[in-house]
Amino acid sequence: MSSSPGRDAAIRNGFIHHRSERYEGFGDAELFVGWRRRDLLVDGSTFRFSLGMTLPFGDTEEDPWELGDVGREHLHVQFGNGTFDPIADIYMGVPLSQHLAISLFAKGRLPFYENSNGYTGSPEALLASRLTYLASKKLSFSTGVVAQYQGYSEWDKTGRDENSGQFSVLASLGLGYKVSETM
Repeated sequence: MSSSPGRDAAIRNGFIHHRSERYEGFGDAELFVGWRRRDLLVDGSTFRFSLGMTLPFGDTEEDPWELGDVGREHLHVQFGNGTFDPIADIYMGVPLSQHLAISLFAKGRLPFYENSNGYTGSPEALLASRLTYLASKKLSFSTGVVAQYQGYSEWDKTGRDENSGQFSVLASLGLGYKVSETM
């Protein structure tokens, strides 16, 4: 059976794209300095604001689009951005009654330069809200919604990373039990 250039390319691309190894690595670490205040707007409330930066500990890869074009093995997975990115977060928790509380959390990351491989990570934003019911001193129930945005990342030579950019929404239900009064 003779082979065709298209069939050979498909087989080659299968080996460079769909390997079976396990991908493991560390993501970027985050370092924050923050300010916290109790009873800011309402008695019993908690407010926190933090500014920081990422520390580029995550494993980064070379441009997968460029490597793929020349038939070399590559990974599209980036465990970090490989850059020091500014980050900020804000949290506000407010009791509504003796047994009910609401909280809101927001966080953002804004990469503004490319790493040594020519990669600029995605801008990211997260917004989370939670409603918690304290049934007793030890038992709580909560429900929440998290919205997460990840913009487009880019490669210096090949432009926008086609595998980046997403918006997701997650709804959650939770049950908490306090094992000890000292924890």
